[in-house]
Amino acid sequence: NNCRYGAFSGLHNVQRRRLTVDEAIAEGKVLSEQGFRDLLLVSGEDPAFVSVEYLTDVIRRLRDDFTSIALEIYPLEEEEDRRLFAAGAEGVTIYQETYERKTYGELHPTGPKASYDDRLRAQESAARAGMRRLGIGALLGLCDWRFETLALAVHARALMQHYWQSKVS
Repeated sequence: NNCRYGAFSGLHNVQRRRLTVDEAIAEGKVLSEQGFRDLLLVSGEDPAFVSVEYLTDVIRRLRDDFTSIALEIYPLEEEEDRRLFAAGAEGVTIYQETYERKTYGELHPTGPKASYDDRLRAQESAARAGMRRLGIGALLGLCDWRFETLALAVHARALMQHYWQSKVS
């Protein structure tokens, strides 16, 4: 991902480490043994390595150890969201970051995050797939905070009206 402001942007020379499925399971087991009941799996924007198959495998292998498993992930197609839900995930957070289309394009010129529309539709896809918790990652301050706050409220309200069985945060 090549956003212009994020610490994890591909534009920065940061050493990264990806967990294998077995390493992710081992880390999850440690958290479960320490008494944690809710697990958030964070994928970043790396569908080539952290694929739906990878996440499905991790979720299936950890679902009996946690009350809740949620994802902070890149936008998926509805069928992919359904597979994750069927595996045991119940929540998805997608970072919309800004609702102002021009600012969004300037801040995300290339890479997986470049599609404003994919990000905007992602929570609806997750809700149609059955996810019970929808997280909107809006970053207030990337443009006029008044516009952002209003747009966030409108987006959240639309989700709550159409997908009333899901909680929105």
